[in-house]
Amino acid sequence: TPERKANIVEALVKGYQKQLTFRSDTGTYGSFQDDDNINFWITALVVKTFSHAQNWIHIDENDIQQAVKWLHKIQSPDGCFQDQSVYFNNRLEADNDMARTAYALIALLEHKRPYNGSIVEDALSCLRKSADHDTSSYTQALMAYAFSLSGDLDLRDKMLKKLDEKAIKKEGSRYWETEQHVETGSYIILALLSDKGTTTKNLAEIVDIIHWIVSLQNRYGGFDSSQDTALGLQALALYAKLIKNKKGDSTVTIRSKSGFEKIVHVDKVNGLLLQTVDLPEIPGEYTVHATGEGYVSFQSHVHYNAPPEKGEFSLKVTTEPSVCSQESQRRFDVHVEVR
Repeated sequence: TPERKANIVEALVKGYQKQLTFRSDTGTYGSFQDDDNINFWITALVVKTFSHAQNWIHIDENDIQQAVKWLHKIQSPDGCFQDQSVYFNNRLEADNDMARTAYALIALLEHKRPYNGSIVEDALSCLRKSADHDTSSYTQALMAYAFSLSGDLDLRDKMLKKLDEKAIKKEGSRYWETEQHVETGSYIILALLSDKGTTTKNLAEIVDIIHWIVSLQNRYGGFDSSQDTALGLQALALYAKLIKNKKGDSTVTIRSKSGFEKIVHVDKVNGLLLQTVDLPEIPGEYTVHATGEGYVSFQSHVHYNAPPEKGEFSLKVTTEPSVCSQESQRRFDVHVEVR
């Protein structure tokens, strides 16, 4: 709706202005508002985020270009990116040069500017030489998406084959044993959907990953971390765009044995809106029946309040005076605190 769009645009403008307060004199970005706080990952993320936001609001291209220039400065002759950032996220710190290079390359390729050309080609050279190296699932997923964006589909497929061998497949879900499981799955979805040659087999694999990722969403639609939320929603949005049926609509009926019934309609007008239903009986048995055409994602969440757990028994004893003095003491005050 126009009102929803206006709210989104307003939030983007405020977010843009807020992010600029974290920019250093060198054009880099960090977690705090000082020039010594330079962070490679955040700077690359800003390039990516600002380039997407340009589709909705005015973003000064110079704000992006300055960050790109800094990335170029820390690029080694072999095309890989070196990084001396101070980290507050051990998940990012643990990854290697390949992860950093793929991460920066994705930001530059999504930015789609001609002045990124030499940086992109050098970074691709770095990754191409490392395609056969044994790296983590997270790094391989990053590289798969980077190769997909660059058009190196043979190398993308090589990464995806390695990932398929590591995948855990059960009960209609597909995921990877890594701390970055949401990001890893999301990058794989983006890698599979970023070219027009998506096959039926690819879609079947994607649906299994989608099932896993959606199962990890909280009731507000987000995930455990901001990184997971941003990337997870990017992957889910691209998938939703692919499967959107402009002509069809669906009807979802929720019933309980006690007679409760709620009907939800999903069509091309409200297909992107979150619709919620409060269930009257918890616990209870409910059935969900869907008819029509299109794709509907259904989730159930239970949230409740609980009294705080009682702490373990503790005993604290102090004396007054607390230290011995040269004088003989005939009297001590003993304080006992029990919890």
